[in-house]
Amino acid sequence: MQDTKPLPPSIAATAGSSPTNVLDRVIAIAPASLLPGEKEADYATIAARIVSASGPGDAIEEFLIRDVVDLTWEILRLRRAKAGILKSSMRDGVFAVGTRVTPRPPHRSGQAQLRHPAPASGNWRQVA
Repeated sequence: MQDTKPLPPSIAATAGSSPTNVLDRVIAIAPASLLPGEKEADYATIAARIVSASGPGDAIEEFLIRDVVDLTWEILRLRRAKAGILKSSMRDGVFAVGTRVTPRPPHRSGQAQLRHPAPASGNWRQVA
């Protein structure tokens, strides 16, 4: 005959707990690493979606789910950063392409600039 002791309250609470309690435990594992401008509500929404899709059954799964939540948040953060970098550099890129396409004004000294010789001939071309 085995001596069965009651489970500690923290373990007993995990057995048959509601999805809200599981979400609270997953989020409570560590503080969310939010940067300025990021909203805790957005983080909690992602966490809730991942917890409800996975339904962790024990503490180990809850820790693993927390890793998935944090990694998902980091992926979304990097995507936002990449989009921001592309948007901010778009103006410079358009300007660079535009300056290659449009003719340049004459040289400041009023003299024509010389370019490299054309590949087919040895003549120098002048830029107006």
